[in-house]
Amino acid sequence: MPVDFTHQLKHPRSLLLWAMLLSLAGIGAGYFSYAQFPEYNWLLFFLPASLLFVVFLLFRSFNSVFWLAVCCTPLSLAALDTTANVGISLPNEPLIIILMLVILLRLLFVRSIDVALLKHPISIGIYLYLGWLLITSCTSTLPLVSFKFLLSRIWFIVVFYFYGVSFFREKKNISRFIWLYSLPLAVTVINTLIQHRESGFSRDAAFYVMSPFFIDHGVYAATIAFMVPPLIALLWIGRKGGQSQMLQLLACGITLLFVAGILLSYTRAAWLSLAAAAALAAVMLFRIRLWFLVLASALTAVVYINFKDDIAVMLSRNKQASDTGFDRQFQSITNISTDNSNLERINRWNSAIAMFKEKPVTGFGPGTYIFKYAPYQHSSDLTPISTNFGDGGNSHSEYLNPLAETGLPGMLLVILFVLLLLHTGMKLVYHARMTHVKWLARGITLGLVTYYTHGVLNNYSDSDKTMVLIWAFAGMLASLDIYGTSKQKK
Repeated sequence: MPVDFTHQLKHPRSLLLWAMLLSLAGIGAGYFSYAQFPEYNWLLFFLPASLLFVVFLLFRSFNSVFWLAVCCTPLSLAALDTTANVGISLPNEPLIIILMLVILLRLLFVRSIDVALLKHPISIGIYLYLGWLLITSCTSTLPLVSFKFLLSRIWFIVVFYFYGVSFFREKKNISRFIWLYSLPLAVTVINTLIQHRESGFSRDAAFYVMSPFFIDHGVYAATIAFMVPPLIALLWIGRKGGQSQMLQLLACGITLLFVAGILLSYTRAAWLSLAAAAALAAVMLFRIRLWFLVLASALTAVVYINFKDDIAVMLSRNKQASDTGFDRQFQSITNISTDNSNLERINRWNSAIAMFKEKPVTGFGPGTYIFKYAPYQHSSDLTPISTNFGDGGNSHSEYLNPLAETGLPGMLLVILFVLLLLHTGMKLVYHARMTHVKWLARGITLGLVTYYTHGVLNNYSDSDKTMVLIWAFAGMLASLDIYGTSKQKK
């Protein structure tokens, strides 16, 4: 059973002292925000009041604050200028930071942690990833940017992975998480579709109608696609487990709503990610091993390297630009001759590779790509939507971005982490004895697959919406693997 950290502290007065210090820090942060960003003067009152309210909740129930952070994430808003790399999402990120501080305080006062969690392969992958981020932050070309990047990863990992493993030991909390994330997310999708309808569901409007909850139609579609497989898994579990018909209808309705949202987002990568999840679901059905998939991927890479020139010539014949029609959108996926979106993506990829060649081991530093890629754009790669100032975003790849920022070891560690997630998930699907554990693992793994497939063409790991899901789902897989069922492990 998950434990309430505040009830286990040996020195509650010490916690009260820390709560007062946190509240004072909130007041100071409010005044600082007012001085530096006068247009956000409401932070002067919001931060201390919110901190005091959260501290009150912490004394009542730590888990209530955890659920509050989960519910707030799909509805969170960027409070500051993210282009200046000083952005923070409200109200969820302050909640997550406070949760992290309380968890770390608990470890100081009650020094106990499950050894199985520390030794789990996913945990080891996280240690390696964070360790390399620390090293490359020290060698970074922009140390302040890199250490902020590292800290943002730490508070999500501590709360949703390390605490999540013990919290999700009670398997009904996995279902609760999926529901409490999906319901607010459904609100954002409904709001988006209402705004989109006013423009006649045009493709041009699809780029901005998801505001203010999402800043980009890509991360909006990626987040929705992330939640489709877990909802289908809950629907199947409910049908087999005697769940109320009302909940089954609700799960079915939200799933259909999310699919509609993905289609009308006109995000081709999200469509491909769902197709990849469906393909892996078939792989799971036929119980194909992970090593076979890795071998097939390696052979595909070898074939591409040997015939890349022929493939490029073949793709260059596709002149279909992205358009409103779904068939035209699909046809434009392989258009690398006239589609500006695809050409700009290639420009960012080539810039990342050029940066890697200059700093192949440690890279330019975590979080620095958007500030450093401009000089590495080749004139032949520039498109009408390119910018000489290099203020157009990241490398549009979950794998090339760390290659440029943290070197070859950084990219390999990201790939290793993805493989560890897939190995753990498929092991549970193939070997768990209880059917509902298999279906939970299947939904969680396929949700992660949608994101990391999407990550071939885009990079949204700096979004709070996706980071909560990535680390929480990693915690769910580790928890199911460590604790499993009473028939598997004690």
